[in-house]
Amino acid sequence: MADDRARGAVAMADDHDARIAQLEAENAELRRREAVLVAENAELAAERTEAQEQRTATAEILRIITASPTDARPVLDAIAGSAMLLTDSTTAALRIGEGDHLRNVAAAGGFDEVPASIDGIRPLTGRLPSARAFLDRRTIHVPDRSDPAFAAEFPDSAPRGPWASITVPLLRDGAAIGVLDVYRDHVQPYSAREIALLETFADQAVIAIENARLFGELEQRNAELQESNRRVTEALEQQTATAEVLRVIASSPSNLERVLDALMESAVRLCAADNLNLFRLDGEIIRGFVAYDVGGNIRHSWVPGSEGVLVGDHDELVGSRLPDGLVGACAVRERRTIHVPDLALVSDDEYPVSKELARRLGNRTVLAVPLLRLGEAIGFLTFTRKHDARPFTDSEIALASTFADQAVIAIENARLFQELEQRNTDLQESNRLVREALSQQTATAEVLRVIASSPTDLGNVLNTIVESAARLCRADNVGISRVVGNEYERVANLRQSPGPSVGQRLPLDRDSMSGRAILEKCTLNIHDVQAIVEQEYPVVAQNQRHSQQRLGPTMPLTRSILMIPLIREGAAVGSLAVSRTQVRPFTDEETALLEAISRPA
Repeated sequence: MADDRARGAVAMADDHDARIAQLEAENAELRRREAVLVAENAELAAERTEAQEQRTATAEILRIITASPTDARPVLDAIAGSAMLLTDSTTAALRIGEGDHLRNVAAAGGFDEVPASIDGIRPLTGRLPSARAFLDRRTIHVPDRSDPAFAAEFPDSAPRGPWASITVPLLRDGAAIGVLDVYRDHVQPYSAREIALLETFADQAVIAIENARLFGELEQRNAELQESNRRVTEALEQQTATAEVLRVIASSPSNLERVLDALMESAVRLCAADNLNLFRLDGEIIRGFVAYDVGGNIRHSWVPGSEGVLVGDHDELVGSRLPDGLVGACAVRERRTIHVPDLALVSDDEYPVSKELARRLGNRTVLAVPLLRLGEAIGFLTFTRKHDARPFTDSEIALASTFADQAVIAIENARLFQELEQRNTDLQESNRLVREALSQQTATAEVLRVIASSPTDLGNVLNTIVESAARLCRADNVGISRVVGNEYERVANLRQSPGPSVGQRLPLDRDSMSGRAILEKCTLNIHDVQAIVEQEYPVVAQNQRHSQQRLGPTMPLTRSILMIPLIREGAAVGSLAVSRTQVRPFTDEETALLEAISRPA
């Protein structure tokens, strides 16, 4: 029994030891698993940290892309920095393909053998890893650049130290536009994760470069459109202004002042000038000019012989000979436009008069354009800008020449219309004289015809004379009297004219107009009888009162009268009286005509 207990004790000891061994084995397995878990957790934490860093870097790059869509440089700098840091590299560089080489555009980090520089270029040959990646459009991974196989494959590459590198092409629509080069200063191959990360950075670099290119093209397009719109607007303004000036010229061809006002307002505005002067010349003599400023101020005054040209600030030049030291004078004499961008930089000997005007008026930039008609200068325009030198552009100079041409048209039109108006006036006067002469000849011929056909019928001849006189002078009353001793007798009247009746005799004295004309043998042309009749011709005034009593108060009174004595062989034999019931004096031409008609009588 003791043996049994002993055996039992031994068995129990063995079981205890076995249990202990089993527990120790289990604990060891647990510790191993714990170590594995710790390692896995550490790896996961590292991966999480690395993923977070990648996400942060990617977000920052995307932020920079969004913030600077037109400038790829900040984005490429950020990509180079992130690529270097997140792959535990020493340096990184981004290169863009240009023609037959790669040009560095961004870099980060650096060491003695591979400086972080964006100044260098690399030829596009297959003897360099970066060029090979670009040409073959694939990633080139070199785990150890000191490997003789590397030197054999890329003989142009340097330096050849114990370091690793990787080059990722930048691809856009399958075509390479550049490369991302990353280096380590020790031998450590890049992992698949790192290679994938670098390829992501390469894609972001392509996005940044493409964005910058597209935005650059868009900005260029917008700039071109704005410039095109500016030119179209400018051209439209110029065409509108030119059309307006031409319209004014067409509607007011003889109104030079109005045309020049419209022309100069448009010229000052569209050429962005502070002042504009239009000089008129008569040979070498300045006859006057129009002065117009940006505020729309213009002074109007005329110079004798200048045909209505207006005068402005340069009054002392008007009437003088064209001076040698004036920019406009040189433009006239050389028959060309002269542009002086800055009078302050011109010597006093070159344009002394313009320099003096500049000191007095503040002119800095001057543009002088001659006004040429058939090659001859009839004046010139001077555009000025004050205080600051602001040269005129080519388009403004061309526009100024257009306004000069329009000014010539306006001046020439005004001259031609003045000549035409004078010609028309001369023709009208000539026609009037011809008509008067014809009427006189016709009337004289009629009187002579009646005399010839009825030499003994005095009444018929006299009636013809009074009818002709009334018609030719648009008279209301016509009468003829003859001298009979110390009296004069009315022998003919126009129809029922007021005044003496036919056969009525009146004393031949100076108290009547007929008597005075006969006695003094002179023609009387009285503009208004009623103004002088009471004092000068009381007998006539008395007769008028008697006529009104006899014929009624509505009888029209004589106002303007022409009394012509009838002279034969130096003696007055009668008178011809022509009158109007309105104040409308007889002209010298009418007087001469009636004197001619009265001769046959």
